[in-house]
Amino acid sequence: MNNGSRGTIRAIAGGYLIYLAYELITGGAVGENEGYKKIIMIAGIAAFIGFGAYFIYSGVKSYLKATKASPTSDEETTEEDTESIPDNLELPEEETESDETGENTQSPDQQENSEI
Repeated sequence: MNNGSRGTIRAIAGGYLIYLAYELITGGAVGENEGYKKIIMIAGIAAFIGFGAYFIYSGVKSYLKATKASPTSDEETTEEDTESIPDNLELPEEETESDETGENTQSPDQQENSEI
């Protein structure tokens, strides 16, 4: 797995942690508990938000670094590929085979290609 994929998965995981923290807040988990349980819930929600934000930040940073380091743009690879092909390259013409009667013995696929 390359760094771009890892960064994407890390960012998705961070988003999920923030979603869980939001659900805990809106679900009333904090209001239902009293005393030390309420403090633990608030600390857990804060940890989910903190780790989620860090995972999103580091995931996006890793993804951008990986895509910047290894460009996969079709335009860039096409230019590199065409530079190695000589301009005066001639392709050989296909000769048709004929049997003793003079009829063409090519397969139907070869006949279609030669008619074009």
